[in-house]
Amino acid sequence: MSELMKPLFSLGALLLLVAPLGAQESPLAEVSAEQTVRCTPANDRESGRYSSEREGAWPTALMPAEFERTYAESKRLSRRIFYAPEASEFLSGEDYARGLPSGSASPMPPRIPKRFLMNMVRHIEAAISAGYAQWVMWEDMGHGHIFIPQDLATECSQLSAGARIERILSDERTLVLYHTAEEIDLRPGANNPPDPAVRFRLENRNVVGDNHEGAIFIRQNWEGPSTNTVRQIPGYVEITDMLLILQAHRDGCFTYRDGSRQLRFDVRL
Repeated sequence: MSELMKPLFSLGALLLLVAPLGAQESPLAEVSAEQTVRCTPANDRESGRYSSEREGAWPTALMPAEFERTYAESKRLSRRIFYAPEASEFLSGEDYARGLPSGSASPMPPRIPKRFLMNMVRHIEAAISAGYAQWVMWEDMGHGHIFIPQDLATECSQLSAGARIERILSDERTLVLYHTAEEIDLRPGANNPPDPAVRFRLENRNVVGDNHEGAIFIRQNWEGPSTNTVRQIPGYVEITDMLLILQAHRDGCFTYRDGSRQLRFDVRL
């Protein structure tokens, strides 16, 4: 058991720990020539996709077709992470020059650590393998909230925006809380008892991924609404101005495996 995870085991809310899938080498250990072509920054000529372009819950039966449609369409995630060959780094596509005085030099986009990206891929693959998620898109496993220990939050409060992001994403103790089935209708239907598969998704929609080994675990919250949404992790604070957004796309920068399929996706942070 990782020393990182031990404080969370005593809380009684941990149901299952899923280790990374195998001891395979990081898919980002070496950046391929193809990836340098695919991992380009979004540009003004693109018709960008945002985190969510719809309202309301989707019936589960419609999701496979919707996923295939958005995967094949021309629109990619706006402000996505990209690869900068001259720096040999992945950089944030967010505009961190916003709010600066007119005429100020634009800051260097924050570097996104390769280990964080590697662990993010592991989170996705482990969640899909365990049945906690099915589609990398906003309606399902499409976003994650960043949580860090209080002492790290205090340290980061003294840093610039870019340095703060780099420090948070490089720390092994950082956690990502994914809310899966974000816009999928998991309410029991007319069938009695409710569909066991739907109930399983509802019970396991709070997927927490670590930045140490890429392991995931499940938390539950039945004290609030019946949506079982966890919004806090004891001992940790949420970085509310950082949101990890994931969107599968045929031309995406990164890859993940879903059974026998290798799929691509983009990331915004």
